[in-house]
Amino acid sequence: KGLNRRIYPNQRIAIMGTIGSGKSTFAKLITRLQTHQKGKILINEIPIEQIEIDELRGNIVYIPQHPKLFNRTLWENISYGLPTKGPNKITPEVIYTFLHNLELYELEDVFKERMTKMVGKQGSHLSGGQRQMVWLIRAILRNCPVIILDEPTASLDPNSKLQVKKMIEILGKNRTLMMITHDEDLVDGMDRLIKFDKGKIIHDEKLDSK
Repeated sequence: KGLNRRIYPNQRIAIMGTIGSGKSTFAKLITRLQTHQKGKILINEIPIEQIEIDELRGNIVYIPQHPKLFNRTLWENISYGLPTKGPNKITPEVIYTFLHNLELYELEDVFKERMTKMVGKQGSHLSGGQRQMVWLIRAILRNCPVIILDEPTASLDPNSKLQVKKMIEILGKNRTLMMITHDEDLVDGMDRLIKFDKGKIIHDEKLDSK
């Protein structure tokens, strides 16, 4: 209600508020997972309903609070929507090197062991943190300009939370990042903090991201 905000390119925004305050609805409106009833949503001054849905979703990645996977192999889930042929193709070795360089050695070992195995219905053979990492890795490798994260560390153990935080730091480089969170620790490094309450923005401030 009464929203009038501009999101700038390459801005990193933490979005906070109580449950039911409108945070997730805000994110879903931007990705057209829900439809607005009044007013306008513009992307580069173009009304969002005039943008082809494939183009919109090709440029904006929305990662839900509880990401689900296909009951296929881990590799098929990671590589979904990514180039697996040609000069810029993504291979399992690219994934292993990526994790190794981030010093995520435990996750690297898990992925090596499970890469060609089925992940189970909705990814049931992986932990919540590992399912989250599949989506985050895929978002990084797709190189989309806008990423929206919905409670990326909710219900994760401390180790998984640290892994996800490393990914968020990478996602925030040269991209517009909007992160819905209750986790005060994740606000560090953000450029802006927006707070919702009862469907309205009650707080919007620029942060010192250094």
